[in-house]
Amino acid sequence: MCYGAQRNWSEQVRCLRQAWQLEPSNTRFAVHLGLALARAEHWQEAEHQLVDAVGPGRAYYYLALMAEHLGRRELVHRYAQAAVQADPTYRQEPHFQQWLAGGRSSATGARPPLLDEFSESGPR
Repeated sequence: MCYGAQRNWSEQVRCLRQAWQLEPSNTRFAVHLGLALARAEHWQEAEHQLVDAVGPGRAYYYLALMAEHLGRRELVHRYAQAAVQADPTYRQEPHFQQWLAGGRSSATGARPPLLDEFSESGPR
């Protein structure tokens, strides 16, 4: 995680991949690896990692959040559509309405914390 703070994405991915390989059943490692891959803009690999870790709805939600963070609007829209297709309840959330319309999310307080909701006891 320290490599992420240093913006050294390749080392962050390498370390998280190693941690996940040592504990493949650890959802936290799997999700952090997927998010690190997305942050490094390895979108396809991130998508596979996250879908395997948390299922398609939540995976595409995380990818839309990361794409928004990186200013990749075309990906935000694509991943938001995929999330809604996988889980139609996402359509009701305010930031998804913005994303599906092609804009940035203005619902800053409505979005749950990115890294706190992926545990098995999370909301979805």
